Amino acid sequence: EGSGGTTTQDGSGQKQPAADGERRAQDGQDQGHAQASNSGADAQGYRPMDWDVLIPKDWEPLRDFKSLNFSGMSDNDPRAIAALRKLQKAWKNAPLNPAIQNEKIVISGFIVPLDSSDSSTIEEFLLVPYFGACIHVPPPPSNQVIHVVPEKPLKGFQIMDPVTVQGVLAPSHIDTPLGSAGYQMSGKSVTLYEAEDMQEAKPAHP
Repeated sequence: EGSGGTTTQDGSGQKQPAADGERRAQDGQDQGHAQASNSGADAQGYRPMDWDVLIPKDWEPLRDFKSLNFSGMSDNDPRAIAALRKLQKAWKNAPLNPAIQNEKIVISGFIVPLDSSDSSTIEEFLLVPYFGACIHVPPPPSNQVIHVVPEKPLKGFQIMDPVTVQGVLAPSHIDTPLGSAGYQMSGKSVTLYEAEDMQEAKPAHP
């Protein structure tokens, strides 16, 4: 694979799209860093987009939880249960970037199919910024999940395949059994991810 873009490695040594949103939220990094990599649209007007751009600049999802000392709470502590429910609600209703309206973009992430498990094709899926989201670990905030409907059903793709999607992105909330998405994208093309496709993004998983 190429060496371009920000990647991480899983236990097998395979490079994967980076996921470091918690540090982003804690460090208070703003969209200015993400915006810098959004130049260079192709001949059809599709421009690379980082996951950070999907989030409003001043959103601080952990602000209301910083005063809580979770290390001193048990799993069945009423305070921990209440905080978890509040966080789940905040994740589901995460605010969107109001500047994104029918944007022609290219973005890379991982496939979470919404079709039945025995289907040989994928007619719609969630695109998430890090491996395991919505499957092995809880879903990210809805402003970090894109509901993708390809122009043609996909064949030969599997759950958690890394892909690059080209299409038109718009705000559109949808709830699914695997998580809530704040954006929808009509997938003009969906291709297997190549390392050089990934911009220097920090997918925001607070």
